[in-house]
Order: sequence, then C-alpha cells, then structure tokens
Amino acid sequence: MRYFVVLIFFFVFLNAKNLEPDFNKTAALKELFEISHIEKSYNKMIDIATKRVIAKKPILIYGKKEIKEFYKKYLSWKAIEPEAIKLYAKYFTLEEINELIKFYKTDVGQKSIKIFPKLTLEAQKIGYKMVMKHKDELKKIMKKIDERVKKELDKADADE
Repeated sequence: MRYFVVLIFFFVFLNAKNLEPDFNKTAALKELFEISHIEKSYNKMIDIATKRVIAKKPILIYGKKEIKEFYKKYLSWKAIEPEAIKLYAKYFTLEEINELIKFYKTDVGQKSIKIFPKLTLEAQKIGYKMVMKHKDELKKIMKKIDERVKKELDKADADE
C-alpha cells in the first residue's frame, strides 16, 4: 500500500510539474512581457473594458470605483501574469520566445508594439463598416435563424 501511495504521489508530482513552465521559459517570458510593454497594454485594455461596461449600463457610473477595484483585484496584470506565462509557454518554445525577445528589442519590434493597438482598432472599424454595409442581408439571415430556432422549439414542445 505504501508503494501505491508513493507511486500516486510521484505521478501527481510529475504531471503538476509538466503543467508549469520551467524556470528558463518563465524568466524568458517575463523578459518578453517587459520588453513588449504588455502590462501597459493590458492595463489600457482593462480601462477600455471598464468604460465599455459602464457605457452599456450607464447606471454603473456610480459604481465605477468598485468596478475598477474588482478589475484591479482579479484582472490586474499581477493577477493574470502567472496564467499568461502558462498560456505563452503552451504555444511557444524557449527558442521561439528568445526570437520574440530579439525582435521586440529592434526598432521595428518596438514600432509594432506601439502600432498594434491602432491596427486592431482600425481593423475592427473596417469589420463594423462591412457589416453595416450589408446589415439588411444580415437581418434576413438572423430572421431565418430565429424562425428555424422557433420551429425547433415548437417541435420539441410538441414531442414532450
């Protein structure tokens, strides 16, 4: 029985260790995050998210302080960084991370960091314009889907 417990412990330890990035990868990712100013970008994103939440429900302006505190507590970069490290470690090898570090140390890399948020915003605007340009067609599609769902629900009710 004792050997069985040791074997289970060993198995759990190995699997837990495999879930965590190794020290070199973690250190490299922290350097990548620092060089790419990810914390600053992330904090801007959180500010934008806060504004969007309040814009959707204007009454929340009275709770803006509490919303920001909530985000700071649970969604701050400090809170998210360990998970971000795991996420990046899942998709990038140490060699790839080091290549990204080299890139972000270049002028073009730094420029890409500054421009990427603008590119993303402009791409979203282009997408929005395209949808609005064809909104009547989209409305027809949505109506057909709604009708199809309604028929399926009616059919399910009849089967009961």
